[in-house]
Amino acid sequence: MTNLLELETLRVLRLPCNRLTQIPADIDLLRALVLLDLSKNEIGGIPPSIKHCRELTSLFLNDNRIEHLPHELFQVTTLQQLQISANLVGAIPVTIGALSELRELLLDGNQIMSLPLELGSLTRVERLALDNNPGNLLPPGFEEKGMAAVMEYFAWNCRYQT
Repeated sequence: MTNLLELETLRVLRLPCNRLTQIPADIDLLRALVLLDLSKNEIGGIPPSIKHCRELTSLFLNDNRIEHLPHELFQVTTLQQLQISANLVGAIPVTIGALSELRELLLDGNQIMSLPLELGSLTRVERLALDNNPGNLLPPGFEEKGMAAVMEYFAWNCRYQT
């Protein structure tokens, strides 16, 4: 098995469909990593060390068994794509508002009951997927109005609830 330190210049790592059960705690050794695709595995969590992946712009963790999103994930402020569809995530931390570069956020098919108003500070989001969650995440009719209306809803509520 290759030591992750030997791969420190690796920029893209795609390992979907490999029955992986965890992300290595020393993932932070991949300092040049831009894209990490671990979709369709059996991963149960995200290690706190992910916060040190400062070049990471795309993180694909669809179809896993992730229940909790650590606050450290939201310290990776370079993220532009975050796909966590079809997992077991029950809540989105308010620290999601720190992901100011985020353009795509896929959270469909989880166990989310409500969303933090801090989503309103994600002004660059162009694609947001929230369907197939048990909660009523948006007022009726908002998804049909388009992305701009959805983000405006969160931004307005974020301004006036704080």
